[in-house]
Amino acid sequence: MNQTFIEILKNFFPNQFEIKMEKNDKFISFPAKSSDFGNIEIYEESPVEYIVSLGHFTHSHFDCYDGTEEEQIKMAAEDISSFLKSVFADCIICHGSHKGGGGWHIKGDNENFETIDDYFVWSGAYKH
Repeated sequence: MNQTFIEILKNFFPNQFEIKMEKNDKFISFPAKSSDFGNIEIYEESPVEYIVSLGHFTHSHFDCYDGTEEEQIKMAAEDISSFLKSVFADCIICHGSHKGGGGWHIKGDNENFETIDDYFVWSGAYKH
C-alpha cells in the first residue's frame, strides 16, 4: 500500500482506520459502524488503482491516469476520500451482496424500492 495514499487518508480520516495484512498485502480497513453494513476495505491494485469494498454489498474501482504517479496517487486518494465522506454521511445506499447482484447508489438518485427489499447505509438499515 502506497505510503502517500495512506498519509492522505490519515489527513481526511484521522484515527478512523487500520492498516491490516492479508496474504502479504496491506489493506486499509474502516471498522463497521453497523454490523448490518460491515467494514469498508481499500485494496491497492497498483499505486494508482484502488478497490473500495463496501461492507457486505459491493465494491467500486478508483483510478487516475493523468499526471505524474505522485499526482495520480493524490487524486485517487482525494476521490476515494470524497466518496467515503458520502458513505459515512449515510448518502450512499447499498444492497445485495458480493456474491451477485450487489450495488450502491447515491441517496436521492433512482430510488426504485420496488425491486429490492433490504437497503443499507453506513449506520445500518435504510428506512425508505
